[in-house]
Amino acid sequence: MITIMNKLWSRVRAVLFLADERGLLLLSGLIGVGTGAAAGSFMRVVEEFQFWPAVGGHAKLFELELTWPLLLAIPAIGGLLCGAVLKYLDPTVKGTGTPETLLAIRRKGGYIGGRYTAVKTLASFFTVCSGGSAGPEAPMVAVGAGLGSWCGRRLGVAAEDVRILVAAGAAAGFAAVFNAPIAGVLFAIEVLLKEFTSQAFAMVMLATVSASVTAKLILGERTFVEVPSSYAFNRIEELGFYLILAILAGAFAKLFVATSLAVDKKFEKTVASPMWRAALGGLLLGALGLALPQALGNSHLVIPDLIRAEAGSHWAWAFLLALLFGKLIACPLTVGSGGSGGIFIPYLLMGAALGGLVGRVVGAYFPWAAPSGAYMLVGMGAVFGGITFAPFTAIILLFELTRDYSIILPMMFTVGITVMVARAIDPHSLEGHKLAKKGVKLHEDPELRVLEKYHVRDIMSHPPGAEAAREVRRLTHAELPKVGPDEPLEHAIRLMQKAGADRVLVAEAHEIVGQVTQGDILSIYSRFFD
Repeated sequence: MITIMNKLWSRVRAVLFLADERGLLLLSGLIGVGTGAAAGSFMRVVEEFQFWPAVGGHAKLFELELTWPLLLAIPAIGGLLCGAVLKYLDPTVKGTGTPETLLAIRRKGGYIGGRYTAVKTLASFFTVCSGGSAGPEAPMVAVGAGLGSWCGRRLGVAAEDVRILVAAGAAAGFAAVFNAPIAGVLFAIEVLLKEFTSQAFAMVMLATVSASVTAKLILGERTFVEVPSSYAFNRIEELGFYLILAILAGAFAKLFVATSLAVDKKFEKTVASPMWRAALGGLLLGALGLALPQALGNSHLVIPDLIRAEAGSHWAWAFLLALLFGKLIACPLTVGSGGSGGIFIPYLLMGAALGGLVGRVVGAYFPWAAPSGAYMLVGMGAVFGGITFAPFTAIILLFELTRDYSIILPMMFTVGITVMVARAIDPHSLEGHKLAKKGVKLHEDPELRVLEKYHVRDIMSHPPGAEAAREVRRLTHAELPKVGPDEPLEHAIRLMQKAGADRVLVAEAHEIVGQVTQGDILSIYSRFFD
C-alpha cells in the first residue's frame, strides 16, 4: 500500500512539475479550491453552533432562551475553551493570526506547520461560536496559508515560490469568507507580500477566484448589503465633509490600535494563565453584551441592518456612539485576552458607526448632501484602511461587498487621506506593533525587504582550503561579534554595525564554522545584476 501511495505521489509531482510556471499556477488553483471548500464548510458549521446572533431571543443551538446569566456565561465558557487550547496545544494561535502569517512569509521562508493551522481553527471555532467579537476570516486565512505552505514544501517548490503559495492560500481564505476575489489579491499584495510581480499576481489571482467559486457552491450567492440609489456622489462640495470623516477615521484607527495594545498588555500582566485570561475576557465581553448586545459576535448581520435602517429612518445618536465605542472595547477584550479570530468585519462596523455620525451631522446642516448611509459605507472603508494600512484592499473590498460603484470616488478620496493621517500619528500598523513586541521588525523599503528572506547560514563564507585552520584560529582570537547560523541576517548586520567591524563570526556548538563579511552581504544585491 505504501509503495502504491509513493508511486501516486511521484506521479502528482511529475504532473505539477514545479520548475514550470504552469505547474505553479495549477497548484495555486488547487490550493484555492481546498481553501474555499474549508471556508464554506467552516462557516456552515459555525452558523449551526454559534449562539449569537440570536433568533427571536433564542440561540440557534438547542434553541436556548438567552437569559442574562447565559449572556454572561457563554462567552466566558468559550473563552475558557479557547484558553485551554492555548495552554495545552499551542499558545501562538491567539489573536488574528495575520502577524504569524506575515512572519512566516517574510522571515521563515513560508514555513507554517500543519499543527498550527489545525489548532488555530479549533481555537477560532470556540471564540466565534461563543459570541466573541471576531470572525471566521482569521482561521480561513490560516488554513489557506497552511495549505500553501504544506503543498509547496511537500512538492519541493523553491523557497521563493513557497512564500507566494502561502500568500496565495491566505488570500484565498480572505476571498472565500468575504466573497471578494479582487480584494483577496490586493490583501496578499499590500499586506503580506509587499511586492508585485506578474507571476505572484497570477498565482494569487487563480487562488482567490477558485476559492470564491468553491465557497459560493457551498454557501450560495451572497451580497453583503444592498446600496440604495440615493447613495451617490453628486456635488464636489461634499469632499469637504469626506475630508472631515477621513481625519476622524485616521484618528479613530490609531485609537483602536492603542486600545488593542493596552488591553493585550493589561491581560498579560494581570492574569498569568492563558486559560483563565481568555475566560476573564469572555466574561467581561458578556457583561458588555448585556448593555449592548450588538457588541457580541463579528457583526456581519449588524452592518447591513444598520445601513438599511438608516435609509428608512435615522438611528438614534446614542446608539451609534454606543456601537462605535462598544466595538472599540469588544474586539480588544476578545483577541487581547487570548481569543482567536478575525476582526476585519468589526473594523467595518466601527467605520459604519463613525460614518453614520458624521453623515447625520452633515445632513442636519446641509440637506442637499448624500444620505448618512453613504457616509457609513465610506467610513467602513476608511477605518479598515486606517487600521490595516491597506487602502486598495479597503476600497475594492467595499466595492465587492456592495456591488455598487456610485460612491467609489469619495471612497478613494477618504481612504487615501485616512491612511495618510493614521501614518502621521503612528507609522506602524497593528500587525507591525504585534511583531515588534516579538522582536521582529518588518521593513517597508524594498531594498531592506530583500534582507528579510536571508539567514546567516544562507550567505556565510568559509575560510579557504589549506589555510582554513590558521584562519579559524586568527578569527577566534579576534574581537569580533558572533552569531548563530540560523539567526536572521539582519541581526548579523546590526552586530557588525554596533562593533564597527567588517565581519561577524558564525559559531555553532562553540566552534567557528564560518563568517559573514560585508562582501557577502553585498553579494545578495549583485545577484540582481547577473
